[in-house]
Amino acid sequence: MAKRHPFLQDESGQVSVNFAVLAAGLAGLAASLAWLYADRIGQLNFNIGARVQERETRPSYAYVPYDILLHDHFKSQLSTLNDEDLEQLSSWGNATREERAALPEEQAGVLDDFDNAITIAHGERYKSRGADDSYNEAEVGRIFEDLGYGSPGAVATAG
Repeated sequence: MAKRHPFLQDESGQVSVNFAVLAAGLAGLAASLAWLYADRIGQLNFNIGARVQERETRPSYAYVPYDILLHDHFKSQLSTLNDEDLEQLSSWGNATREERAALPEEQAGVLDDFDNAITIAHGERYKSRGADDSYNEAEVGRIFEDLGYGSPGAVATAG
């Protein structure tokens, strides 16, 4: 026992041990708090994820297309438009957003894909999409005719 006594009185590694005990205590406290608030953190995570998919707050890169092939087709078509025509479609899209809520899921999904393609076309031109909702009905009709839809309403059935 006499040989162990000097070991117990040696303090050369005491600072390292103190830091190790302190780190373990903090890790234990963090784990306890995470366990205690796990339900609240999970609910917050769910709410944030759900909010990201709302049209008004969703960034265009977080959009999940209703029909990926049709969405890609819309993006390709809209990339060929001049800036004035794109602005007319943007205003039309802004003006018709509320009406989409009353449409069947498939039609609303296709129109959301088209609307997102408008936003992407703006981004590819390094422009922000405005919030203007006043458009020239005749011009919008001409643009949809040029795109091969005949009328704005025909886009919803393009899928």
